[in-house]
This record gives sequence, C-alpha cells and structure tokens, in this order.
Amino acid sequence: MQNVLVTGGAGFAGSHLAEVLIGRGCAVTVLDDLSDGFRRNLAAVEGRYRLVVGDVRDAGLLDRLRPVDTIFHLAANANVPRSTEVPQEDASINILGTINMLNLARQTGARFFLASSAAVYGEPVAPPMAEDHPLAPISPYGVSKLSAERYVELYQQLYGVQATIVRFFNMFGPRQRRYVVYDFAEKIRRSGDEVVILGDGRQVRTQLFIADAVRALLTVAERGSEPIYNIGSERSFSVTELMERMLALFGAEKRLTMSQVSWDGDIQRLVPDIARLRGLGFREQVSLDEGLLAFKAWFETEYAEISV
Repeated sequence: MQNVLVTGGAGFAGSHLAEVLIGRGCAVTVLDDLSDGFRRNLAAVEGRYRLVVGDVRDAGLLDRLRPVDTIFHLAANANVPRSTEVPQEDASINILGTINMLNLARQTGARFFLASSAAVYGEPVAPPMAEDHPLAPISPYGVSKLSAERYVELYQQLYGVQATIVRFFNMFGPRQRRYVVYDFAEKIRRSGDEVVILGDGRQVRTQLFIADAVRALLTVAERGSEPIYNIGSERSFSVTELMERMLALFGAEKRLTMSQVSWDGDIQRLVPDIARLRGLGFREQVSLDEGLLAFKAWFETEYAEISV
C-alpha cells in the first residue's frame, strides 16, 4: 500500500485508520463530506494527508482521488434508526456510494476493502455468527450493506476487481459520537439519578476497542485470502452489564430503568465468530476496561467533565 484512499476518513473509525496508515508511511487521501466527520479527528496528523471534501455519491470526484492503489471504503450511513426513518437516503449513500468507489477501483486497479456490518446477518440462528451464517437483515441499513456486498461480489466477477468484505461488529473508543458506549456515557453525563436502557436490557453485545479494530482490518489487508472476514470481539455481555460497568468506572450512582421498547432493527444478540480472523494471527490487545478508560478520558475532554 502506497497511495491509499480512506472514504469517511474524518469519522470515528476512518480517522483512526488514516492515522495508522500515515504512521506507516502511506500517502493517504481522505474523502469525507464532514457531515458526520470532523477535521479535528485528524489533528494528530495535520498536514500529512490530503483531504477531499465531498460526497461518495458524486462520481465527478473520482479523478480527484487518484493516484490510488488501495481503497478502504468506510463512508456510510451507519445509523440504523435513521435508516428506518429515511431508507431512501440510507440506500443512496450505502449503495450508490459503494458503486462509485468500486468504479474507481475498476478504473485504477486498486484493491478494494468494503467496511460492511454485522447488520447483514439479522437475528442469529445460532450465535456466535460466522461468515457463512444466513443473511437476513432486519433493518434498511442491513439491507443496504448487504446490497453493497453483492455489488462488491459482482464487480469481482464481471471486472476482476480485487476486493475483500469486512463485517464489523460493535467498536468503541475515542472520537466515537454514536452507538452504545457513547450513548451510555451521554446518559451518565446528564443530570438526574436515573438512566434508561432501551429494551429489556438483555441485548447481548461485544465491544472491540478501535485500535484493535484497525489492527484487525490491516491484518486482513496484509494476510487475508478469504472474501469475507468478521471483525469484532469475542467477549460478550448484556447491555445492562455494560452500563453497570460504565457507571462504576465513571463513579456515578444512578438507578437503572428498562424502557422495554427499543428502535426498529435492534438485533438482540450480536456476537461474532472470528475464527477466520484469528487464523491470520489476530488477537485483541486492549481489554474492555482499558478501552473504556481511554474512551472516558477522551469523552471528558471533548464534552467537559461528566456530571454525576
């Protein structure tokens, strides 16, 4: 990898990936419309990357993204509740944006890596879910990501594009401004003696620290030979257990209440089988508590001292 494009590179996962690639000496181009990403996410590498501000759906941008030999396509609508509210926008970003980036790979011969999602699996038939688990998404987001995967496979077959699909499960860490860990921290920060957990609190999740997620992705890029890889942690727990852990970590004494109602598309049990990834030599290096401490330090700096 010499000339690398990271779409969504000013976002949570994309900025961490871009930093590591720059540290390895790659010439990195970041494509981001800055609607959900921030220039400050890349402050540590300011002046060492090229930023193209634009939308992945804009085919007119493709010439500006050259030269490129590797594409990490992370730009997406990754908001499941929003996908149920505006499925047309979700499909436009996640499907048309992927087609544009695949066209760039086809034109340049670049290797292509699609950041897909565990949402393509839907509810598990038999957890943990391996890459050959049945695909039955229950949200527009899951459907759009599965459609993007199908286009990747089609471009491989029709045009010989060298591509790999990575299905991310839950990740967390600094710069995260959405999803479970961030949402729980926000609830803890708010005044009051109660925090509400959506659903019955028994939803099962794993959480992979962002630095480990980036290492996993680059391990796949360097050593992987399979068409699809799960990326996630094997340590599972209920969302109630996670909130209790965070309350203790933040020193907050608050009463837990379950709403008994969650958003449409909320999968009850998201636990990956990562045997294929482990076969490449990948092992988690950051424990949940270590990762939560790193997230807490960033969160308190970003959003001021947490009120408890």
